[in-house]
Amino acid sequence: MGQKELRNNVITAIYSVRMQEESHVSFEYKDILSDIFSCPWDEIPLFARELYVVSISHSDEAEKKFDEKLTRWKFSRLNKVLQAILIVAYSERNVISDTDRRVVINESVEYSKIYGDAKDYKLVNSVLDKVLN
Repeated sequence: MGQKELRNNVITAIYSVRMQEESHVSFEYKDILSDIFSCPWDEIPLFARELYVVSISHSDEAEKKFDEKLTRWKFSRLNKVLQAILIVAYSERNVISDTDRRVVINESVEYSKIYGDAKDYKLVNSVLDKVLN
């Protein structure tokens, strides 16, 4: 499984976390990623586990950075899929920092074209260009 697929699974997991948190349902963070990968936590590739944990632990920081750069929008008003895409991109580039900035932006734009509305990719491209190191 390549990094692109691993990243996609982490985005799906972060989306699930945000939905669970909004609905105030109790859940175990590890279980969400394990369910997506259909295997125990210890068998999930390290890159995916690290990106997932970092995305959860830095989500508040990411939201603040995005709020600073979004014009006429608040991060909390974005749909949960876009929130997940942006949080994972921020975490991968600004916290883990080992993936090229252009790769993170381009893949995030691709995900927003697949999972978002028709013009969401423009917002993703613009805001990531301003926020990512």
